[in-house]
Amino acid sequence: MFLVNLGILVCLGVAVFGLHESQARLRGLLVEFRNSLMMRSSSNALVFSATPSDLRTHDFYTDSPAMIAAWRPRLRAVVPITEVSSLPDEVDRAKAVVLGFSRSGNNRPIYRRALLDKVVETQRGSGFCSDYVEIFLALSAVNGLTAREVQNDVHGFADFFSRTRSKWVFVDPQYGILATDEAGTYLSSLELRQRRVTGLPVHFVFFGTADGTIKSEQDPRFRALYGDATRFKRYVLTYGNNVLTEATLSESVAFLPWEARQLLLYASATKPHLLVLADSFADEYVRHAQWYRVVLFAIFGYFGIALSCYPLLVLVSRLRIRDPIHRPRHSSERSTAGLATHADESAGTSDGEYWHESCSVLTRGERSRMSRR
Repeated sequence: MFLVNLGILVCLGVAVFGLHESQARLRGLLVEFRNSLMMRSSSNALVFSATPSDLRTHDFYTDSPAMIAAWRPRLRAVVPITEVSSLPDEVDRAKAVVLGFSRSGNNRPIYRRALLDKVVETQRGSGFCSDYVEIFLALSAVNGLTAREVQNDVHGFADFFSRTRSKWVFVDPQYGILATDEAGTYLSSLELRQRRVTGLPVHFVFFGTADGTIKSEQDPRFRALYGDATRFKRYVLTYGNNVLTEATLSESVAFLPWEARQLLLYASATKPHLLVLADSFADEYVRHAQWYRVVLFAIFGYFGIALSCYPLLVLVSRLRIRDPIHRPRHSSERSTAGLATHADESAGTSDGEYWHESCSVLTRGERSRMSRR
C-alpha cells in the first residue's frame, strides 16, 4: 500500500509540474488551489481604498528604496522611458509606462521566465495578464509611481495611486484601458467594481496603440473581461507590490526549477497574500475558495498519513525486536525455557515423587531401546 500511494503521489507530481504550462485547465486549477491557501478576507471596503502609507502600516509588502535603485538602470535599459518621472500627471505617467512595453498579449506562457526576459517578451506581444501587471508594477516603481495588483473573477489589472487626486486609479496594462464615471472622473478598480455590480454606467478609455489591444467595448475580449457584471463579484487585492524583491530572490536561486523557486518565495514570506473583499456580492466566491482549501487539506492529509504510517510501523517493529521482552526466541532458547518451566512445575512435588517419575521415564526408555534391538 505504501508503494501504491507513493506511486500515485509521484504521478500527480509529474503531471502537475510537467503539464501546467501547456494545459490551461490544469494551470487554472492550480491557481485556484494556490489562491485558496493564500487568501484572507475583509468585509471593510475602506481597507481597499487606503492610501499607500496606510497600507504599509498594515504590512503591505513593498520594495525598499535600495532595491528600486538597484533595478532602475536594468529596467530602463530594456524600456527606455526616462521622461516618465517628469510628467506632472500620474495618469500620463501610467499611460507612458504601459505604452513603453505593452503589446496586448497573445496568451503565450512566459510566467516561468525572469523579470527582464518577461519585459522583452511582452514587447513582442506574449504573456498573460499577470505578466503585464507584474511588469507594470516594476516599471512604476522605478519611474516614481506606486501601483498594486487587483483581480476580478477572470482577469488581472492594476491600480496606481494619484497624489493629485488622492485616490487609486484603475488601469489595464495588458490592453491599455482606463475607466471614468459620467463626469469624466477616473475610477479606481474598487469604484469600477461597485458600479459594475450595481448597474451604474462606466465609460472606458482605450489608449492602447498596439494592433492587438482592445479598441472598443464591442471587442469580444472586452465583453468577456469587463462586460458581464458577475465578473466583478470577486474583488481581490494582492497585498504587496514587491515584485523587484521577488525577482531578486528568484535570480539568486536561478539554478532551481521554477516550481521550487515559487515554493521558496512562499516559504520565505516574500510572496504577499491575497485579500478578498468579503461582501454580499462575493459570498459565493468565498465559499468556493473555502471548498478548494478543504479539498487541498484532505489530499495533503491523506498522503501525509498514508506515507508516514509505513516508516512508523517499520520503526515500531525494529524497537520490538530490540526489546528483550518481545524478542522472538531461537530454538535453543525455547528448549532451555521449556526445561526451566518443567523444573518449576516439578518443584511443587516431593523428591520421592519426582525420583519415581524420573525412574519410570528412564525405565520406559530402556524398554523401548531393548525392544528395538
